[in-house]
Amino acid sequence: MIYLCLATDGDLYNLCDCGDVEAAYASAEDMDIEPIWVLTAAESVDWVVTIIKHLDVPAMGYLVDTLIGGKDGS
Repeated sequence: MIYLCLATDGDLYNLCDCGDVEAAYASAEDMDIEPIWVLTAAESVDWVVTIIKHLDVPAMGYLVDTLIGGKDGS
């Protein structure tokens, strides 16, 4: 499973394919990254959709539909 990490430096890092969240934290440590939040790639997509939904930008509706496979993004 692919894990991502939001780090203390404010960047988002790809921790690659880790077996579980503990292995993801170990990968971050091996890469000298101080994680604030470790999440799966699928969870990151859910967060992107949630953030976009809360932005008041008309064109974002299409983007959300595309990301989640809605009527415009099937």
